[in-house]
Amino acid sequence: MTSLLINSRDAAKALSISEKTLWSLTAPRGPVPAIRIGERSVRYSVVALEQWIAEQIRAETKADEPTLAQLTLTRGHQSETKSPVRPAHTNFKEQIHAT
Repeated sequence: MTSLLINSRDAAKALSISEKTLWSLTAPRGPVPAIRIGERSVRYSVVALEQWIAEQIRAETKADEPTLAQLTLTRGHQSETKSPVRPAHTNFKEQIHAT
């Protein structure tokens, strides 16, 4: 049977980080979820760690996408949304005059 909870050494090894780094990232100091058993024992749920990793991947993927604020240029009272990619037929002179 696979363990549902793992200790900090195994969790750090699974995440490829040091135990010290894991401790600094463990809730309430950081975002990594942990389960406290008694006063001194801390365990990590394998499922919760997998979910946290998936959230980190989604957050990084979203960070790579341009936001609406990055795509929007405000001029006076008008705002227009610009495409992050110029059409292929636009040449350099047209780009200068468009800005």
